Amino acid sequence: MALEIINSRYSEITKNLNDLILIILSKEYPLKIGEICLRLRREFNVKLTFQAVRKSLNILVDKKILVFKDKAYAFNKNFILDQKRLMDVM
Repeated sequence: MALEIINSRYSEITKNLNDLILIILSKEYPLKIGEICLRLRREFNVKLTFQAVRKSLNILVDKKILVFKDKAYAFNKNFILDQKRLMDVM
């Protein structure tokens, strides 16, 4: 789902929900679904259903970008290390 986000910190650009979730989790983690929904509303003025956010989070977990532990979501450290290695090669 593409969202038109106008925010001076992140420039005027079309982002999808997964991008916004990753931006939020890059600032603070781990976060529960309710906390992520609240930050989406406050920081980006995006009003999405709890189910839409949960579905996107589950997709990110399936792709092994995020991990779900103790009812909270955080970045998968292996994913971060793999991305770093890829950037070092480039």
